[in-house]
Amino acid sequence: PCNNYHPPICIGGEPILVGREGGLGYGEFLGQCTPNTLTGSWFSLLPAGQCANGTRPTSPDVCTWRIVEKVKTIDVKCLFQRGMFDACKADVRLPFPKTTNIFVTAFEQDDPSKGGCPPYQE
Repeated sequence: PCNNYHPPICIGGEPILVGREGGLGYGEFLGQCTPNTLTGSWFSLLPAGQCANGTRPTSPDVCTWRIVEKVKTIDVKCLFQRGMFDACKADVRLPFPKTTNIFVTAFEQDDPSKGGCPPYQE
């Protein structure tokens, strides 16, 4: 069962556990217990739950999440320069194919001439 409650319920205010919902809150129980194939899933990774370096999530008493690999960070300005705002308005509703294409290409490519966004330098 989803989150071990019968029926599944949302309990807010948890400082350590990882939160999960469907993008934009779509899906039964806001997508907490569904595959979220149209929207993807949003995860809330609270600082108190982060594992120390080298520690693996084993129980909520220790830690609940860790960074395995940072793939790429981009600047949101780049997405708007690629036309994401206009694509979102044109798509109107799920599954947002034009918007998704811009988003995915921005991460797959670094070259702006190919629709990509360069890695953000922190």
